[in-house]
Amino acid sequence: MDRMDVEDLKKMTCAVVPNTWVAGMLRMDPGRLAEYARTGKLAWNTIISGNRVKHVRVSLIRFLEGEFDG
Repeated sequence: MDRMDVEDLKKMTCAVVPNTWVAGMLRMDPGRLAEYARTGKLAWNTIISGNRVKHVRVSLIRFLEGEFDG
């Protein structure tokens, strides 16, 4: 799969997406993005379980479209 964008996220039905997918979308290092998630520095919801980070798809879409609680 090529790098995803917000339209790809909208077509999905899953509740969460892997950290590596979101890092690719944002052109970020996955480790750095995971660190931001673990320290609460992201503006969208994430789920952390052990050493895995998942991003809540609907929350991420809202953030990317500018619909976040600032």
